[in-house]
Amino acid sequence: MEGKLAWVHSATKYALITVHARRGIEAMNAAGVLPNFSGIVCRDAWAHYDSYPEITYALVRSHYAELQAVTDLVADGPWCWATRAVDALREMKVLVNQGREVGENDEVADPGVLAEQVRRYCAATVIGARDTAARPSKLMKEDHALANRLINRQDDYLRFTTDPRVPFDDNASERRSG
Repeated sequence: MEGKLAWVHSATKYALITVHARRGIEAMNAAGVLPNFSGIVCRDAWAHYDSYPEITYALVRSHYAELQAVTDLVADGPWCWATRAVDALREMKVLVNQGREVGENDEVADPGVLAEQVRRYCAATVIGARDTAARPSKLMKEDHALANRLINRQDDYLRFTTDPRVPFDDNASERRSG
């Protein structure tokens, strides 16, 4: 592209590499995958994906990494909503993996325990939205936006608990494209 910045889009199962001068909708439409896609797209929280509302999404990357970033900035000792959400997500991952190892129709090992972890996750995100509502700093605004996104897109963030096709994270894609 004559020395100019371009964007490369990757996927985990199949390799379609396209290069485009733009990053957004124009590039995604030119690649031709998402406009005709049926299935589940595992993605991060980049807003341009929402231009395809007919697609089912699983938000896999940012649920853990962004929460961990909030947790890392909190001094040791104080209670942190993001730490509670991360702990619940980790436990959900363990439960889902245990159930899938047993092979019981891809169900979690103990649905009651999973429901309790979902409740803990929901409570943490609601507290996070409340505690960051004042938004006195740029960082607090980002934390508030994250907490609200976790609430509003809960089904997409927790899709890994209900659909065996959805991974907990997108580390495989990161490794393949990195």
